[in-house]
Amino acid sequence: MDPKLLAAVAMSAALIGVPACSAGDDAARPAAGSPSAVESERGGSDPAPAESAPPEAGPQSGGEPGPRGRAAPSEEGAPPGSAPPLDAFAGLSGNDGVFAMHVDEAYVDDDGVITDGAGTTDRAAEGSEYVVVNVRITNESSAPAYFDWGGSYAYDADGNQYADDADAAWAACDTYCSDDLNPGGSAETDVVFEMPEGTGIVSLELRSAPYGSGGAAIIEP
Repeated sequence: MDPKLLAAVAMSAALIGVPACSAGDDAARPAAGSPSAVESERGGSDPAPAESAPPEAGPQSGGEPGPRGRAAPSEEGAPPGSAPPLDAFAGLSGNDGVFAMHVDEAYVDDDGVITDGAGTTDRAAEGSEYVVVNVRITNESSAPAYFDWGGSYAYDADGNQYADDADAAWAACDTYCSDDLNPGGSAETDVVFEMPEGTGIVSLELRSAPYGSGGAAIIEP
């Protein structure tokens, strides 16, 4: 390099605080704009190779997101809860505004045939069974009243409604068959539901009035 030019470069470098380069250094300096020159300007004398960012993980088989995108919690509702055992209803009470009702027991009739022993019989259809709810009723009104079958309902875990079977209840009646009870009078009666075999009950809606009229005693474990 021309000595005059080298002296001019040294003077310029001194003015801006950059050490002057020898002719050999100038020859070794990488061309401006090259990758090495960019790394040198950043102060890295021996930079480590740049790591490439890992590719975004796409959906895996079955549509599940990869490790970079965890699946959001499912927004689907939980499946309906299973029904409690029938004996969970035993001991529960309610009131429909006329009668206080206390469930003594609840069970599935073992053979699907209900009889009062006096020739009155009712038989469940094939694939169905009788669920019998034995209830003690007490007239809490100020006038004689009777408990009529045909106005009570049972509900399964899917929300299906089942009406009580008045014919089966009539066949099952032995001590009380919808007679008038004076205020304060009590009796024991059966409310019978014909349901598909294995269907559980989650709620009872017991009424003394027929056809779903009047108030209701809601019985739930």
